[in-house]
Amino acid sequence: REHLVPWVGRRLTGRSSGDHVTAKRPELERFAPRGYAERSE
Repeated sequence: REHLVPWVGRRLTGRSSGDHVTAKRPELERFAPRGYAERSE
């Protein structure tokens, strides 16, 4: 019941579980692994 009822409700209304969810980081940012320091040569 806990998972099936919400799933059926979304299917009947044409919604997705991700609708109306905003991005955690909407702007692109440079990625560097932890402990990585940029080297200037």
